[in-house]
Amino acid sequence: MSGGRGTHSMSCQADPEVYHHVPAGHGPEKKPRTPWWRRWLLYLQLWFKFLCQDHHKISSPVQPRCPDYSVYFKERCYYLNETREEWHASNYSCFLNNGFLAVFETPKDLEFLLATFSHAVPWIGLHKKGDMYLWVDGQAFNESTFQLVIREDCAYIDIGSITTTSCDLPKAFICMKM
Repeated sequence: MSGGRGTHSMSCQADPEVYHHVPAGHGPEKKPRTPWWRRWLLYLQLWFKFLCQDHHKISSPVQPRCPDYSVYFKERCYYLNETREEWHASNYSCFLNNGFLAVFETPKDLEFLLATFSHAVPWIGLHKKGDMYLWVDGQAFNESTFQLVIREDCAYIDIGSITTTSCDLPKAFICMKM
């Protein structure tokens, strides 16, 4: 179109930050550019973040996303529910949230749970069935790996050990999701 009335020009430049739709006759307007030192600082931060990641240990191509209120450990999400409930109600609460009371296999797993949830004395997924202890996933409790303090029906963790008591006592509880 001629005469400049009602026309619009496009200002295309090599820098994608400076591409604007500008009415004819007003000249190109540029966004304020980020100073070079800020761009360089951002680059360094991203580079150090990349370097600090453990690239030798690949547990899975994509780690599952745990809810914000939970902690990821050994391909599981653990979270503490501080609502005090008896053991069976705690297990059911975990089930309603697509999980179950925490199950673990090694002393390192126990150490992790104790360190992570040290302010609580929570139920875990171990209970007595007949004359043996079972995890809620059906696995038998390995007494050569862990020692039980006392010999009641339902288990919780406290100060470095697995302890048992009556299932009717209200306690906080740890749920886990696979």
